[in-house]
Amino acid sequence: TIILMRQISYVLAVLTALLFASSSKTDNGKVEFIPFQETADGQWGMISLDGKVLFSEEFKNKPTVVRDSRFFVQTAEGGWEMFDATEKPQKVGADYAHVSGFRNGVALVAEKGKPVSIIDTDGKTKKVLDKIEGKEVDGVRTFEKGYAVFMTVDSLFGVIDQSGDCVIKP
Repeated sequence: TIILMRQISYVLAVLTALLFASSSKTDNGKVEFIPFQETADGQWGMISLDGKVLFSEEFKNKPTVVRDSRFFVQTAEGGWEMFDATEKPQKVGADYAHVSGFRNGVALVAEKGKPVSIIDTDGKTKKVLDKIEGKEVDGVRTFEKGYAVFMTVDSLFGVIDQSGDCVIKP
């Protein structure tokens, strides 16, 4: 029954988040470029939705899509690096163990051994999400329409906005 209660709590948190999100007027992060390969075993580049190549044959591992002029690429060690979406992509920010895509200028990331943080497109930490409403945070889902579901170490769920402020308590 505890598992069922957790699932019900999670579903309620998600439904509440969707309710908030449906009334939100925020952009959910327009995709600016998508990764592509010129050959089946080639390196990865970026192309716009209307066919303009930003760069090609740049990365061995497949990048994420570009939102807010930023994208991530997984390293050989399994971590992630952030890059600017330019003809000659430059690394921005730290090395990350976990990442989400950008939405409205912010992303959720976690450096190795550190809690989840909200960063801006320059890689600067906007807010560390180690505790929310006095509860230690275990994980945070990707922002969708301005909100993200989080889970505490004691398996409670809540919702934060893109500033990291709690809108539904765990």
